[in-house]
Amino acid sequence: IIDDKPDGDGDGDTPSENPMDLSNATVAENPCTLCPNGEQTIDRDKTIDIPGVPFDTCGQVAEVAQFLEEDATECIEGVNLLSSFCGCEKVSNTCQLCDGQEVPLPDKILKWFTGGLLDNYGISEESQQVFLAEGMSCGLMDTFLISSVEDGSEACFANQLRRDYCGCDTHPKYKTIVWVARVSGFLSLVSSISIIQSILRDAKLRGLFYHQLVLAISCFDILSSLVYVMRPLFLPTSDVTYQAHGNDLTCTAQGFALQLGYGSVFFNLVLAIYFYLIIARRWREDDFRRVRHLVFGTVLFVGISLACGGIPFYEANLFICYIHAPPFTTSWIPITFFFFIPICSAIIGITI
Repeated sequence: IIDDKPDGDGDGDTPSENPMDLSNATVAENPCTLCPNGEQTIDRDKTIDIPGVPFDTCGQVAEVAQFLEEDATECIEGVNLLSSFCGCEKVSNTCQLCDGQEVPLPDKILKWFTGGLLDNYGISEESQQVFLAEGMSCGLMDTFLISSVEDGSEACFANQLRRDYCGCDTHPKYKTIVWVARVSGFLSLVSSISIIQSILRDAKLRGLFYHQLVLAISCFDILSSLVYVMRPLFLPTSDVTYQAHGNDLTCTAQGFALQLGYGSVFFNLVLAIYFYLIIARRWREDDFRRVRHLVFGTVLFVGISLACGGIPFYEANLFICYIHAPPFTTSWIPITFFFFIPICSAIIGITI
């Protein structure tokens, strides 16, 4: 039932070209039904305009369903997923995108949605490609949730979390996530500023290599803290996200600041090396002064280069503007190169 629509007007000359040609079909022993428990309270005249569904109305789907076994792939991945779309009553304890309300923007495309996110629904890879050929819409997502996902499950929560994108009311837990990040970011911001002030006020501390490292770490931490304090404000307003007031330019700026803020991790690596040299190699302050410019120059060069190199990949995802990772994109290369390799290498170096 999920296949490419036939060419022309759908009046093919063979059964394989015309899904309504049932002349040689026989009713299944355990027939598939469009509505649960065999109910037929559907809107038979409702038009179906979903990529990959070779039928024009819900009535046609119901008519064909009786010739399919209830455990057939075509029934599970086709007919059953269209039940809520065609007006069947919602099965109790199933998930809904807007918690019992109609989706305000059913035709809006979930731009971050890729085939990998359909794995949780038991949809085969072939069927995923058909459904996603023209993008996953909010209305179709609601259909998937009602037909395949249990209310209160992790899959239900994950999809409802950004339901405001589809015009639904903002999920309370999404607001909680935003404000928890904001409060923790603010506390980190205040702490970093306090550390910077205490170092800058003392001329002796300013001249020591150790405190210069701490000063650099605090400066980069300020960038990361500001990102989390102002996180939703930089998201594009087109995303219809809670507190979003930005555009594509502010989104890119947020991704740049977040990536640059990871420079604190590299300075933490230098700090770990500093303690090693102090304890194991008996280095003194004069030894560090000789390499200070090289160390700071290298770390700044790496941090700024990674931040600039990631500019083409900064996009708004579920919560923040940064580089997407699968299943929100098709490739692991950008996130691996700009995040996993440098950050994990630094963490491993610190640990060792």
